[in-house]
Amino acid sequence: MGYGLMIVEDKNVIRKRMIEGRNGMNLRQIAEKSAAITEKLCSLRQYSDAQTLTVYMSYRNEVSTEAFIERCLCQGKRVAIPKVVTVPALTLELYEIRDLRNDVLPGFKGIPEPNSAVLKKVDPQDIDFAVIPGLSFDYGGHRIGYGAGLYDRLLAKLRPECLKVGIAYDMQMMEQLMAEKHDITMDMVITEKSCRQTYRNRK
Repeated sequence: MGYGLMIVEDKNVIRKRMIEGRNGMNLRQIAEKSAAITEKLCSLRQYSDAQTLTVYMSYRNEVSTEAFIERCLCQGKRVAIPKVVTVPALTLELYEIRDLRNDVLPGFKGIPEPNSAVLKKVDPQDIDFAVIPGLSFDYGGHRIGYGAGLYDRLLAKLRPECLKVGIAYDMQMMEQLMAEKHDITMDMVITEKSCRQTYRNRK
């Protein structure tokens, strides 16, 4: 794949490279690749079994999650969307949405977020299935985000048995990323081309 040398690069260099690559995609490419990823997510046994899911709201050229969220809601699943909270510390809180059009507003840095004034907060311990964004993933399930550590702190609050699925475009995959002690790896990484388990098989 030619990505092996990236492991010596600074994370900020990798972030810049991935953002530039993602921004070079047109709307048709985003829609097609996102649809393929949605189908892979919905085909998982763990998705069928899950009752409560957390899913990020896509922004700009991220893998689009709207169709996946709509399908979850139509199938009667409980969907919790992250909201950035800045006080007393920068963190993510989860809120249950029932209507994607009416329950979500522009929030932190313009990112769509749940309307916490009227919605019910969800305990991260209730989550069965988590869909996690990233600027890059490797085949061991390691992840690079935007650098604020928001999802690292959220991942630490989830139950061990909660399936943690990273989704990204195939161009965002690397053979290996440098891992740090506090990093929590994904159980699975899905792109438009592959669905790769990174964890031991569960019964």
